[in-house]
Amino acid sequence: MKWLILTDNNDLENQCNTFLTTSNKKDKILSDSLSLESLKHNKKNLSELAACILLANDEAGISSSLGAGLSTVFGFFAASNIPVFTNIKLIYENNLFGKDFAIACKSAEDLFDKLQTKYNKISDEASMRLAKKKLLDRGIPYTSDCFGTYIAKNKPEVVHEFLAAGMSINSRDDLGTPMLNIACRNDNFEFVQMIYELGAELNAVSEDRGYTAVMDAVWRGNEKITKYLISKGADLNTINKEGQNNLILAVGANRESLVKLLAENGADPDVKDMMGMSAYNYAVLFKKQRLVDILTPYHKA
Repeated sequence: MKWLILTDNNDLENQCNTFLTTSNKKDKILSDSLSLESLKHNKKNLSELAACILLANDEAGISSSLGAGLSTVFGFFAASNIPVFTNIKLIYENNLFGKDFAIACKSAEDLFDKLQTKYNKISDEASMRLAKKKLLDRGIPYTSDCFGTYIAKNKPEVVHEFLAAGMSINSRDDLGTPMLNIACRNDNFEFVQMIYELGAELNAVSEDRGYTAVMDAVWRGNEKITKYLISKGADLNTINKEGQNNLILAVGANRESLVKLLAENGADPDVKDMMGMSAYNYAVLFKKQRLVDILTPYHKA
């Protein structure tokens, strides 16, 4: 994380450096004099900053050209949501952006009190902002639909960038499909594990099919993911938009091991679909005797 300190007060500059490096040794501190040349010199760093500290010993001594430069740079900071700690009235009394983005510091003590209070929030927001910028610089839109696309493409590095940028793990794509379902539909066990552990809603229902994540895993015939989601407490008796539950899907696909797994963990073989047929009924109808034998102990005559 980069911080820029521009000041004509050497003692205060050293104190700021000490405070920031003590707060986080990984922070990179850019220090320079409060001058027009320094603004030009640091122009390339502005978009990468977590925050900026602008301090003047004597605001009355700021030239008109430097004042214009500071106003221009502050306008950029405001547009980029980069906070500015300053004792310069020209900035914090700015009619357009001052009250929203400038943090007025009337004294050194006031400055360090506000740095102490706001440091963690600024660091977290900067991390998300810079991660989002990284995605956009690569031509990747910061949308939940795009997030789901990269889960489906099995691109962990991009998925982690979305998460770093603040994307909610419970977001959905444009069709209303939860991210956990997308991972299940693409047989990606590592993503299923990661997404669940990050707080995904286990039994969220997709808007397209009315499937929960475990239902998508059963539909795919993925026993490993199904076992994992069952171990986390997945509801096995959710009814999808066609009136089917997990067991009906498993019986229809003749997935013997999944039928056994589901039945043993509480899936009801007697729940009827829109045709008035249950998983047990289908097993009997299509003469799948091995499935009938598995379901019989759980079937209510």
